Amino acid sequence: MSHPSPGAPAPPRPPLAAGPADRVLETISDALFVVDREWRFVYLNRRAAELVRRPPGELLGRVLGEAFPQAPVHQACERAVREGVATEIEEFYAPLGLWLYVRAFPSPEGLTLTMQDVSDRKRAEAEQARLAALLEETVDVVATASPDGVVTYLNRAARRLFGVPERGTVPPLRVGDMYPDGARRRLLEEGIPAAVRDGTWAGESTLLLPDGRELPVSQVIVAHRASTGEVESLSTIIRDLSPRMRSENALRASEAELRALVEAFSDVILVLDRAGTYCKVAPSAPDRLVLPAQELVGRRLHEVFPAERADAFLALVHRALDTGQRVESEYSLVIGGATYWFATTVSALPDDDRVVWVARDVTERHRQEEALRESEEMLRQSQKMEAVGRLAGGIAHDFNNLLTVIRGNTEMLLLDLPAGSVLRDDALEVCRAADRAAELTRQLLAFSRRQVVQPRTVSLNRAVGGMEKMLRRIIGEDVELCTELAAHADTVRADPGQLEQLVLNLAVNARDAILSGGTIRITTEDVRVAPGAAPAHPGVPAGAYVALAVADTGCGMDEEVLERIFEPFFTTKEQGKGTGLGLSTVYGIARQGGGHVTVRSVPGEGTTFRVLFPFATEEEEDAHSAGADAGTAPPPGTGTILLVEDEEAVRAFAARVLARCGYRVVEARDGREALNAALRPEDPIDLVLTDVVMPEMSGTELARRVRVVRPDVPVAYMTGYADEDVVRHGALPAGTLLLQKPFTAEALAELVRDALQRR
Repeated sequence: MSHPSPGAPAPPRPPLAAGPADRVLETISDALFVVDREWRFVYLNRRAAELVRRPPGELLGRVLGEAFPQAPVHQACERAVREGVATEIEEFYAPLGLWLYVRAFPSPEGLTLTMQDVSDRKRAEAEQARLAALLEETVDVVATASPDGVVTYLNRAARRLFGVPERGTVPPLRVGDMYPDGARRRLLEEGIPAAVRDGTWAGESTLLLPDGRELPVSQVIVAHRASTGEVESLSTIIRDLSPRMRSENALRASEAELRALVEAFSDVILVLDRAGTYCKVAPSAPDRLVLPAQELVGRRLHEVFPAERADAFLALVHRALDTGQRVESEYSLVIGGATYWFATTVSALPDDDRVVWVARDVTERHRQEEALRESEEMLRQSQKMEAVGRLAGGIAHDFNNLLTVIRGNTEMLLLDLPAGSVLRDDALEVCRAADRAAELTRQLLAFSRRQVVQPRTVSLNRAVGGMEKMLRRIIGEDVELCTELAAHADTVRADPGQLEQLVLNLAVNARDAILSGGTIRITTEDVRVAPGAAPAHPGVPAGAYVALAVADTGCGMDEEVLERIFEPFFTTKEQGKGTGLGLSTVYGIARQGGGHVTVRSVPGEGTTFRVLFPFATEEEEDAHSAGADAGTAPPPGTGTILLVEDEEAVRAFAARVLARCGYRVVEARDGREALNAALRPEDPIDLVLTDVVMPEMSGTELARRVRVVRPDVPVAYMTGYADEDVVRHGALPAGTLLLQKPFTAEALAELVRDALQRR
């Protein structure tokens, strides 16, 4: 049972059938995962989906490493499979920020994993360890003894007091040895029985030190009971009551203050009276105070804050004092020019007319929440653009099929019409209209990222520099064009035509934003996005990029326009002066090439569009593309063509063109019919011409299967767009013969002739 890499492709698997047992599994508190022998998820319950924060359907069929890329989980699974026994492991899982208790149960079918979030227990253990460290370092004497009076623990202060080595074990010492006769008798007859009976006992006593001195102390004894109710140990906290310490009343007040401060511990601790006067200030972060601590003591809230804010703070103080309950609130303060957010807890001191005010700095949490809200808004916008893109791509694909039939059949009419015929002029006008419509569909396909592109490694600087003269003519003499191209590596992987279209659209958009005179600045630079660099480059994966920026000094845009700027057909221009596809095409081209586009604009100050392209180093040869003008007779040829096209009208037109050129045509409506034709050995096939996107079987899959039985037969493609499931990220392999719809009769004939010549 080998373990595939986390990034291995994972075909989706159907979920287990829902039954009574599955409904029970959905209700358990443990996260339950079931993987098969290939380490792919075949089942996960509701709690499991919540734990990994991904929908169940997204993980089914995926490998274990995609959900849990961290090694400890893998090691537990591999050990369970290797040794054939249940394995458990408890690790902090950084990707989720949780402590997980993982149990792996092997079976012949695979592996069952249960996971529990034990973060709360881990935090409790850490808190317990922290408290133990506090007890160890406190200046008070802390000791623990068994019910029979044998001392089992002394903290550092106690060990020093009784001469116990710092790093030695507690020597055999009984409780009675720590007290002189009178104090020992009172302890045994009063203190310990009271603690056993009531749970605690507090009083004064006297310690007998090793040098014979007697030390007056206050003492608290706490009895710890087992689940059976029996006392299993006694703990005592002893404080020196020598003349160096405060008076009894001061000590009691100090203990009460300390207790309240410890219970409400946070960054800044204040003590205020009912009038709102600062009595004490104990900040752990002085830079979080509006004034230095020494300047706050003795001042009232209204001397420090504006009246409205001071009234609100004073109301919190009165509410805590009048109700005796802890009052919580959040507020922001500007300190040193920066805004901080604080979570406040106000607690009344026992037997006092003062409160403990604890302010915890939660600025980072607020920033993260704000960043999360921005990310969610970006996600919603991205989902909206994706939905619009799918709609636009689907419409453009169907429209390209219609244009192929309209333009193609019109072209066939042109071949039969004499040169001076009036009908010929009408047919030519139909072809011109079809060409204009085809340009519109190409823009829609670029926005939807379903346009067939043939990317290669190109220089962004060279592409911009080569367009500079053309751009100067387009933007006019009243607008200054400045280019600042980085001298470093600037290679990107893109379709050259699309890259030029992107630059042109941004330049034209910038020119239209400048009402009278201004500047357009085009710059390039190398950018490296480090992990976690979301504030500067939100949503951009870490890596090396080449940035293209087009900035103008035009009228700028407000927030309402910015939210819709990349939507197709949205424009702020007058009717008839813009299609609304320029910037949507920029968005589609950038995303199709794995890039990212952002815009920053201020009304009256101009706009800057910035496109990040992934840096590329690999060279790749150009793919073949065919095209031709209307009204030219297609070149003749010979041979048998297997024509595969699910759109009947397109198939009929292509078959008519090929037959007219002299080819024998075998038509197929889909991949299944095409395979049947390819399997007939008596039927020669010189070329397979297939649509890329078809129901049930894509053109690329058909080509793979045909080559199994006819390895030497070349394959050419035709398409209105390239679906991402068939042509990954809109790119066909280098050297692919491809005919973009709508196509002409001559383009079709030239593609076929080119394909046959390559045999």
